[in-house]
Order: sequence, then structure tokens, then C-alpha cells
Amino acid sequence: MPVPEILLLYRCSPHRIHSRTCYSIAALKGFVERADLDGADLFEANLSRADLSETNLDGANLSDANMPNANLTGANLSHVDLSGANLDGVIGADFSRAKNVPPKYLKD
Repeated sequence: MPVPEILLLYRCSPHRIHSRTCYSIAALKGFVERADLDGADLFEANLSRADLSETNLDGANLSDANMPNANLTGANLSHVDLSGANLDGVIGADFSRAKNVPPKYLKD
């Protein structure tokens, strides 16, 4: 992974990550492991196959996010808004403290 792209991702503050530049880098590289994205606005972000393991997403807005096959193992999903999110094939997710989880992703 080229260093300049990683640096650009980490230079985005959690409150500005909603900008097209910040989350498109995350989407293209598919790597955000262990990042602190507390309260980040990732509305409609394309995080397909992203490695979000151990990431702090507490209070993040992931509504309408496209996240098929993303790795959420150990991620903090407390108070995360997942309304309209595509979570097909997500790995290791614990949605018990998340908000607005689409019904098809809730365990029976």
C-alpha cells in the first residue's frame, strides 16, 4: 500500500471523514484497521471488503454505507447508525449496541 495514501487517510479528522476525499481513500484501499473513527460521518461510504477490525466506530454514521464483506471483528459499534446499510457478508460484527440495524441482519 503506497505510503502517501495511508497518510492522507490518517490526516482526515474523524469529524471531516465525510468528505469525498477521505472516505474514497478508505474505500479504495479497504484498510482502516484500528482507526479511531468515533463519531465519523461515513454516510453512503463504500467500505466494501474494508478491514475495520478493532476500529472505534462509536457513534459513527454509517447510514446507507456499502459494506459487503467488511471485517468488523472487534470493532466498537456502539451507537453506530446503520439505517439502510448494506452489510451482506460482514465478518465478526456485533450489532447488539448499534442503532437502526436493517432487520435482515439481526439474529433471530
